[in-house]
Amino acid sequence: MGRKVWISAGVREMKNLTHFLLVFLIFLAVLSACSKKSTTPVPVYHEPLSFEIFKVYEDQPLDSSYVKKIHDTWQNNLKDDEIIKNHTWLVGDYRVFAYLHLYSWSVDLDYDEYELLFFTTTQPKESTDQVQSTITAFKTGYWEMIDLTKIKTFVNVNDYHPVENEDEAKGIMTDYLNEYLTKYDTLSYDRSLINYIKEYFQEDNYIRDSEDHSIYFRGPGDLGGTIIINKLTSKLDFLGSSVFMGHGKRYFPSD
Repeated sequence: MGRKVWISAGVREMKNLTHFLLVFLIFLAVLSACSKKSTTPVPVYHEPLSFEIFKVYEDQPLDSSYVKKIHDTWQNNLKDDEIIKNHTWLVGDYRVFAYLHLYSWSVDLDYDEYELLFFTTTQPKESTDQVQSTITAFKTGYWEMIDLTKIKTFVNVNDYHPVENEDEAKGIMTDYLNEYLTKYDTLSYDRSLINYIKEYFQEDNYIRDSEDHSIYFRGPGDLGGTIIINKLTSKLDFLGSSVFMGHGKRYFPSD
């Protein structure tokens, strides 16, 4: 009889232990799920530290209706874009830089082709921070309503490696132009366009600065183009050609 009671008590203890282990494992699973959920960042919209629009000609004010169109495009159509959120707003403060690049230009203005680009760049707080940036591009016209049907957002994550001065920025631009010259055959049209940008750049010997970018622009007297580098990362952000009565091309970022 005593042996049966002892066995029965042992069985109860095993059941209790099994029940305890089961509850404990369920608790660990719930805790793990909660901890994973809590570490998953939720996109939260923050206003940019600054919003800058590039002026091609410094001595001419920007048209107020054009400025409003650019701001409205960002506020109404792009600020809630998930790609932009996940790569800028979750990692701290950021700035926005808007640039309208001319690819082709004609006398009668019937064949103008532009691409509007929004650059977002996060602001590192430590020298070891990575800089996350997005480049959002879509075709438009200066006088037209902005067409948002073909938007492409590119994402870059780079180490914080700031450009020290203007001479260094010019050297970086030259290096990138040389790099892209090697991508095309000697007799190719694209190589000729990039070579013209390089020649004009060396001839003009000046660049323009925004808060986070260094910019060189040459309008298409016949040929021209733009090269933009990020001053926080020393990386290329944009390279595109411009052509009078013809068609330029975006080389970076590439589709």
